[in-house]
Amino acid sequence: LGGGGDGGGGESGGGSVACITFDLDETCWPTMPPIDAARRAMEPLLAEAMPRSHESGALASLGGAFRALREERPLIAHDMLELRAAALSRVAEEHGEALSSQQVAALGEAFITARSQTGDHLFTDVAGTVARLRAAGYVVGAITDGNADVARDALTAPLFDFAITAADAGCHKGSMPPFLMAAQAAGCHVSQLVHIGDSISKDLLGALRCGARCVLLTRPTHPLPRADAEVALTPPADGAWWGEAAGLGEASSLIEGWDAAPSPLASPEGPGTAWVAAGKPVPWE
Repeated sequence: LGGGGDGGGGESGGGSVACITFDLDETCWPTMPPIDAARRAMEPLLAEAMPRSHESGALASLGGAFRALREERPLIAHDMLELRAAALSRVAEEHGEALSSQQVAALGEAFITARSQTGDHLFTDVAGTVARLRAAGYVVGAITDGNADVARDALTAPLFDFAITAADAGCHKGSMPPFLMAAQAAGCHVSQLVHIGDSISKDLLGALRCGARCVLLTRPTHPLPRADAEVALTPPADGAWWGEAAGLGEASSLIEGWDAAPSPLASPEGPGTAWVAAGKPVPWE
């Protein structure tokens, strides 16, 4: 692999690929083990801050509050930390307890730190693949809809030059801003970015919509069944824009082929914001 980037977030060179971004949950590690560990770590803190809520068992089922708040407050539906803060405040009020803003912020920080301890859960092909990509000169970043902070884990912090969350972008990955922000962070055009992720609707379509290429990751050793509605969103096969891989080694081979070929863009402007604003057609929609 021979990247067009400098491996450190600076201006990219003339290669067809300069930056590789990774989804996190289900791409770099399984979703639930770090979250379950964080919940266990938070239990004594929540019991101290919200004793009545804890004793009632309400804190064990925050999912209902999350879902209700997503419907009631769509402007924060993408921000897991804000949703968690609002859910904790709601549950506290329902049980006659009051959390100060300082308490809510401290509980949020504690959860993010605990939830971000993901290094021990990395899939076996992640660290080696990222090391090879960085050694080849690519800028390597993370784009996630979750709230794991890769900088807070000693094993994941060295893997990524930057990370973009849905909270940073103000929207989920199915939209363009997270990918455009990633290209800006990498110092390259969005057409020089390749994203690797497991979701058709968020990772694959989100990347393609703004003119980035994508590897759809489908791990046979850790299958996460896709709903029929998700599968129905699969765009037509187009090897110049996207491919599917069973692991990160196969993903690297796809990227190597793309990097050796000219960009598939019909115009040097690319289907980024200017392209979309001009109403130009894109090959996957």
